[in-house]
Amino acid sequence: MRYTRLRILLSTLLLLSMVASPVLPAFALQGDSALASPGSIENTRIGVLEEESVASGHPDTNYDGSTTQGGVWVGYDGGGAAYARAWLKYDLRSIPKEIGILSVHLNLYCNAEWMTTTDLPVGIFYSEDNTWTETAITWNNQPSFDAAPADTIDSPASPDMFVPYSWYSWDVTASFSDALAKEKILTLVLKQIDEASAETTWKYFIEKEYNPALASYLSVEYQTPDTTNLAVDGKTTTPALEQIRDSTPELSWLMTDSGTGEYQRDFQLEVNSDAAFAGASLWDISHTYLSTIHDSDGATNTRPFATDDEMRFQMKFETALLSESGMVDKLLFEVNEASGTMVFENFTIAMVNTPLAGDLTADFQANYNVSRPTTVLKRTVFSAPIVDHWFTVDIENTFFLNARYNLIIELWFTNSTGTLSVTNQTGSIGGSVAYNYGAGAIASTTAPYVYPRGHSVKVEFMSTKLFENDDFLSNSYPFNTNNGYPGIFQLKYNKSMIGDTGVVDSIIFPATSMLGDVVYEGFEVFLAESPLLGELSHTNFAQNYGGTTPTKVLDESTYVIRNLDGAIVIDVDNVFEYTGEHDLLIEIVWDNKVSGGISVYRTLDAGGYRAYNLTAMSTNVAANDTRTYDAFLTMVHSENLIEYAGTDLVNGTTYYWRVRTCDSTGIWSDWVSGSFKWEPLTGGINPVLILAVAGVGLVVVVIVVLMQRRKKE
Repeated sequence: MRYTRLRILLSTLLLLSMVASPVLPAFALQGDSALASPGSIENTRIGVLEEESVASGHPDTNYDGSTTQGGVWVGYDGGGAAYARAWLKYDLRSIPKEIGILSVHLNLYCNAEWMTTTDLPVGIFYSEDNTWTETAITWNNQPSFDAAPADTIDSPASPDMFVPYSWYSWDVTASFSDALAKEKILTLVLKQIDEASAETTWKYFIEKEYNPALASYLSVEYQTPDTTNLAVDGKTTTPALEQIRDSTPELSWLMTDSGTGEYQRDFQLEVNSDAAFAGASLWDISHTYLSTIHDSDGATNTRPFATDDEMRFQMKFETALLSESGMVDKLLFEVNEASGTMVFENFTIAMVNTPLAGDLTADFQANYNVSRPTTVLKRTVFSAPIVDHWFTVDIENTFFLNARYNLIIELWFTNSTGTLSVTNQTGSIGGSVAYNYGAGAIASTTAPYVYPRGHSVKVEFMSTKLFENDDFLSNSYPFNTNNGYPGIFQLKYNKSMIGDTGVVDSIIFPATSMLGDVVYEGFEVFLAESPLLGELSHTNFAQNYGGTTPTKVLDESTYVIRNLDGAIVIDVDNVFEYTGEHDLLIEIVWDNKVSGGISVYRTLDAGGYRAYNLTAMSTNVAANDTRTYDAFLTMVHSENLIEYAGTDLVNGTTYYWRVRTCDSTGIWSDWVSGSFKWEPLTGGINPVLILAVAGVGLVVVVIVVLMQRRKKE
């Protein structure tokens, strides 16, 4: 009798569901719904590395050092120089290969014209040959370049195609992408399309030696990420989210990057019992960490953030204030206000490692010394909240802070329209500032205001330290050995030294010099987790893998190791995941070292090992020892589904969780929040489980009743 009533009830509910209006799904599995739009479109800037003009009228003349009217010439001059072309080189080493590029433009400032009433189209051409230098290039030795222009400026009609004191832009997206996939050096050639015309069309553009503020640059437009589709055990809506029975549910999300969902570099996740996330965290995952550069004594100053004037501001910290090295993910500035919102127009930040000791001078450019600033942020409008007296800037992960050098952080902006907040500072502590403000400050080359002063600044690092020693011992192996010889070099780091796991994206060795590249032929890099304990063998390198198979993460017929202002960065393929189970083994092999040389830091008996067979000082050397090299890793954490592993959940309690992701540039999305209620079984009747079939309009409701058999009388 009881079973008959149950069958009737099920049949009735099924019939009602068939004649009722279609019902929307109670929940959508991850990926069922459309991806949300990705984040805002942003722009980064890459300054010119080398530039020089060549002229057919003086085919063997190199014009390095000549900055007449700006220093870069293009066009035709019938008076003797004849045709002129401009060669431009840009270093893309700080740009990740996985970046979701929207567009790239070359920008040049036209400074003057010479005896011309005619304008003819000027094009930009791509060259794969990067061997030229600005101190040696001439018309006769200039490399070859593409026959077709990447882009051309041919309007408005002559003679107003080019007007002095104006910026001009060419689209070089395809050329940039090609160079990024190869040597990460982009060479462009600016020339008149018609080099048969005898019309005088001589134009002057500005090079960095004439005015760095108006020198040519690449503007790279890309899309920042969004984090979307939060789900708990695959559920995204109520009532399903109110009926989570799993004590360790799976928290999942998606990252959209230009609509592709690719290139997630990292994530941060928090679970809290407080909707505002103000309570104690029940669980959090973060792969970044804070490091204090200076904590002030509470004195304040209105520069740079308490003014709405145009501003160029340098702040320098001596190496004694820098406690550790790493890839910088965020900059944090302490301000006097507890809350508010900072808003800047045309906001740019650059960072520099410099060997120049002492306080900053009034010469902005001289303060860099031999170093080249790296632009880590460029925004037309930048807005960020002040939280508990700290103003945080999420920068692109393009700068490696080498604590053995001094650090310069440089800021530019044209206006501040948000909270005007004074910064905390201390006088004469190993820091100094140099700045100019008011109309024309950004383009200024000198700083009328120079003071010994240190601001309260923290940096957030996104890198994994393998080892960093406190002394200045260095070694020429393996990046400063003899040219013309092959070599093999292995390094092993004890697993206890490595504080993170993940897919290895790059290997970084702090360098003893700021400049210089190393060129190899037949260059390969292997990574392995080796169970072999203790020292490595230099007679049987394969034995050092401990029976495991190494993963080849780089294989290039020609490879240029670039010095990133005091750091060697080897960008490897993202194919090796370090799990932390065993020691990490790094193997570098080359058929021929062609040119260059950089020394790196090492120390003895610190938990690392090396073995090698190479040629140095014209002698073949093969040995093994316990030298440990300073080294860092950047890792990719691409997980988008994590099983909860925090504090035990409490029956009948609602929990709140939030997640954010960052893309290959290191730019973070906004936090996205969700909630779920843990409702474990307590006996009796189970709640209703709703199964929805999207697109059919049919909902089947099944009521399952736990029945107890009657006790036999």
